[in-house]
Amino acid sequence: MRVERVTVSFEVSRSRDYQSVKYGLSEVLVLGEDDDRDAEVKAARKRLFLEVSDTAAKALAHVLAEAESR
Repeated sequence: MRVERVTVSFEVSRSRDYQSVKYGLSEVLVLGEDDDRDAEVKAARKRLFLEVSDTAAKALAHVLAEAESR
């Protein structure tokens, strides 16, 4: 059996003092016969981790700034 599609997903939840944000992404990889599945999944995981972590951190900072201004 040959795997043609692999879905890689990553989700993160950040919280502080009862304020929280949750953000996630997924990517569908279409693998060719010569592709290294493990390397492709690892690269996708790294891309998703960086994007999701950065976005969640910014969103939490925004939520906390709004809470402090009230």
